[in-house]
Amino acid sequence: MDCNKVHSFTSNDTSNIKSEDINSPVHDNLLELLQEGIQGTTDENLANEKNIKQFLHMFLLEPKSLANDIKEEFDKVSLVLKAEGLPCINKTSLDIVGRRKNIQELEKDIFEKEMNMKLHFLVTKATSLEKKINCLQQSIDNANNIIHNLKKDTEDSHSQHIFMSMKLKEYNQALEKLETDLQNMHVMDLEPERILEKYKQYVNMTEQVVKLDEFLDQYKDLPPNLLQARLFLKNKQEEYEKLQNIFLQFKESE
Repeated sequence: MDCNKVHSFTSNDTSNIKSEDINSPVHDNLLELLQEGIQGTTDENLANEKNIKQFLHMFLLEPKSLANDIKEEFDKVSLVLKAEGLPCINKTSLDIVGRRKNIQELEKDIFEKEMNMKLHFLVTKATSLEKKINCLQQSIDNANNIIHNLKKDTEDSHSQHIFMSMKLKEYNQALEKLETDLQNMHVMDLEPERILEKYKQYVNMTEQVVKLDEFLDQYKDLPPNLLQARLFLKNKQEEYEKLQNIFLQFKESE
């Protein structure tokens, strides 16, 4: 950037700002920052212009005699020199810069390798820790399942105990009710021993009836009337005798 233009810009802007009536603290801060930026740019341009003049003096050249594109290239060279911290251009300085660059690249490679090794170590350790955490989590899940099942079994047992207790209470109440009803019926006055004996006789007679039914089952084809049954038996007897005679006659004819 042309130094005269910078000075012109600075003086004009400063006069314009001073001519305005600004009372706000915010405006004062912005004005101060603007002035600092303008001053920094001016100082940087002056330093670049000085470096360029020194560089051109080595070749016995004047800045005014150069074309604009060449001036721009010199500006770039000046910025490179400033960025690298070189006072001037010479082979030794360039070699030093090159070697410094190589050293920086080497240090960068070493640093990246160390970081990769550390990263690999951390990843391996993290993977191992993750496996251990997964095993611990699985053990915790198994323990929780066992606790859950035990708790469920305990609750089921407790529920079953409550259910059985309720049933036992109901049975006791039913038994008490039956005993009360039995007392109200005055069963003892009905001679229970005699009733038991009659029951035994009833069971014995029932067994006899079953045996008699089994015996009479073979005569189930007979008529229910006794006279008809006798007539039926007589006819069957006559038929049997006729068959017997026919059999005997057939045997004699042989």
